[in-house]
Amino acid sequence: MEPQIAYYFGAGASKDALPLANQFKEPNYLPSMIKYFEEFELDREHKHYTSEKKDGIIKDEIIEGFKYLLETANQNSTIDTYAKILFEKKQFDELHKLKTSMSCYFTMELYKSSHKEKRYENFFTSIIKGEDIKKFIKQPNVKIVSWNYDFLFEIAIREKFMQGKSSGWIQRDFQIYPWENFGLKEKGNLNLSEFCILKLNGTAGTLLKPEGTKTMQLPHDQGAFFTSATSEDVNGKLTFGVISTHIEHYAKNTEAGFYFAFENKEGFNSRTYLNEIAKSTDIVVVIGYSFPLMNHDV
Repeated sequence: MEPQIAYYFGAGASKDALPLANQFKEPNYLPSMIKYFEEFELDREHKHYTSEKKDGIIKDEIIEGFKYLLETANQNSTIDTYAKILFEKKQFDELHKLKTSMSCYFTMELYKSSHKEKRYENFFTSIIKGEDIKKFIKQPNVKIVSWNYDFLFEIAIREKFMQGKSSGWIQRDFQIYPWENFGLKEKGNLNLSEFCILKLNGTAGTLLKPEGTKTMQLPHDQGAFFTSATSEDVNGKLTFGVISTHIEHYAKNTEAGFYFAFENKEGFNSRTYLNEIAKSTDIVVVIGYSFPLMNHDV
């Protein structure tokens, strides 16, 4: 019988594409993104384009959110620390603003920088070892647990194995939890007898709708998440479809589809699944995780 293996991912695994907790204020990250959006041109030919005035307002609100994040990063040791302070003080409106700005920022940063992060593709190549991908995802002895709320697993899988597939399709087929419509009973159960990826903190760039079920709404222009950005892409026009969904994050009846571990969010079964995986695991491989004090009680 093959040993049960769990790969345990932390923020260091994504460091070539996204900032670590203490790096947001560095010139290449938030300051660069603010400048990028200030020079950003709306694509009038895109299907989600409405008007210069309306879409210009959305652009301005996103820039305001990024400036708010930068101010927060400058005034606190990390943004995560400030988030916990807001949570402990029950300042949930401010926490909502922080999370939605972070969700939008992570999505945009991935669009610009995901092509720099090749280690996820290399990781999947090493564990699949030329095996038929459809057979691999049915095997029972490999699980991935991740603290990260980025799209790098989905991007790597699409680039390497599933070109042309949407992020929602990839999440469901590879059991990347939580996935689209995960709150619906017939679609939301994770099968632990097969390969799965358990995201403990959800996924940035997704929305939770309030219609009684926890339904993830993935961004309209999914292709932008999975296209390796070239310098021409980054410096030229960014289609409005990439950001059109994210402005919904600023509506108070919509939640960002990721959360901090200390929130212990209801409606997500991540910790229940984690306990089940831990019970049956023989080998744990830690990748890019530093075991921060903030997460010791999780």
